[in-house]
Amino acid sequence: MTDAKDIGHRRAAKNIRSLSLRRLSVCVDLCLGAVVLSGVIRILIFDGVILNGYGKGKVERAFAEAYPGCELWIGKLDYSVGTNHLIAQFRNFKSMRESIK
Repeated sequence: MTDAKDIGHRRAAKNIRSLSLRRLSVCVDLCLGAVVLSGVIRILIFDGVILNGYGKGKVERAFAEAYPGCELWIGKLDYSVGTNHLIAQFRNFKSMRESIK
């Protein structure tokens, strides 16, 4: 026969396990939220560095591969979050051919 003390111990152990799963899920959610938030803040703060360092070079190389014999120079790039526009301050295009299709 089981006594009341044993039943109470089982309930307490079950409550501790479920509480720890809740705590674990809360901690995981908080950590994921912090990672996403830090990524967004990092992009908003360092967007000029990312755009002008990595993005501009990638666009110029992609254009050169798509249109051999042509060159594209892009100046400073800015991104407007509110209007979702990418703005190039200076653009220069040089082509050895007459037209590009």
